[in-house]
Amino acid sequence: MTWRLEIFESLPSTSTLCRQRAEAGEGAGLAILARQQSAGQGSRGRSWSGGAGNLAFSFLLGMPSPMEQDGRSFLQCLPYLVAVALHETFTLLALRKNIGAQELFQLKWPNDLLLQGHKMAGILIETGQRLPSSEQHAGSGEHWACIGIGANLAQAPEVPGRVLGCAAEIGLEVGPEECASLILAQVDAWCSRWRCEGSQFLLQAWLARAHPVGTRLAVKSQDTYISGRFSGLDAQGRLLHEGDDGTLRSVVTGEVLCL
Repeated sequence: MTWRLEIFESLPSTSTLCRQRAEAGEGAGLAILARQQSAGQGSRGRSWSGGAGNLAFSFLLGMPSPMEQDGRSFLQCLPYLVAVALHETFTLLALRKNIGAQELFQLKWPNDLLLQGHKMAGILIETGQRLPSSEQHAGSGEHWACIGIGANLAQAPEVPGRVLGCAAEIGLEVGPEECASLILAQVDAWCSRWRCEGSQFLLQAWLARAHPVGTRLAVKSQDTYISGRFSGLDAQGRLLHEGDDGTLRSVVTGEVLCL
């Protein structure tokens, strides 16, 4: 895909602007980066701080044709695809700096990137449809996905009760623009692999980059907190979680916490 990267000194939210442009008829391939972000969006309604030197970045994808591989839709696979692309980006960056990347970066379900066990980057995916009156762009279709990525490149914000990872702390110095360009290249590559090799291959690629089976995890929802262990993914890509009581559950929603 030919990406159209727009860079702003400051924005409230790259994803908000990206969504607005999509709803107004912008075609797939738009990418928006802000050097400062004041109202970034994280998962579960949280804010994501985008300090100077960190990555605050969103981009638009159109829905491919066909929409399914191996009985799974592109949207079902998209969180895993983007997470693998993000992992590959930082692995390549670390290797270029002669930093041992294999033990540093891991994925946590469904699409958080951990650095030495601490969250360093997150992904937020939103979908929608262009307004009926908007001009349609060739090959983009009416439906879109807006992918927002925040990553602590230069500094980790202080969050009460949490320790966050930061690339600079391991000597990995990379600017937001270089990082965004590499992510887009990896997204292109993994979209092609999804089309050629299928959804099961993509889920296996995610598993190979995740924390090992047996890792202690808890699943938290509004009303429950269940501690246990990571047991892989089921055929649909849902988290398999074995509770301390021995019950194996397929998790569709919930906050996953490393113990």
